[in-house]
Amino acid sequence: MRKDSELQSDIDRMQNVKAVLNNPEYQKAFLILKAHVITEFEKLNYSKVDDMQEANRQLKTLDRLESHFNRILNDGKVAKDTLAKKLKQLVGK
Repeated sequence: MRKDSELQSDIDRMQNVKAVLNNPEYQKAFLILKAHVITEFEKLNYSKVDDMQEANRQLKTLDRLESHFNRILNDGKVAKDTLAKKLKQLVGK
C-alpha cells in the first residue's frame, strides 16, 4: 500500500496538470503545434523520407506528451479515491 504522502503527491501533480490542460493558451498552442506538424507532413514529397520520419517523430512526441498528462490525471484520480476510502475506514472505526 502506498503512503498517504505519495498519494497526496499524485493528487498535487494531477491538480497541476489540470491547471495546464485547462489553460486556454496551452490548449491553443498545443492545437496550433499539432496542426502545423500535420500540415507540413501533408505537404511533404513522399521521396523525402527523412522529412517524413521527422514529422512522424514530432507527432509521436506530442502524443506521448498527451499520454503522460493523461497518466498523471489517472494516477491522481486513483490516489484521491484511495485516500477517500482510507478516510471512510478511519471514520467508520
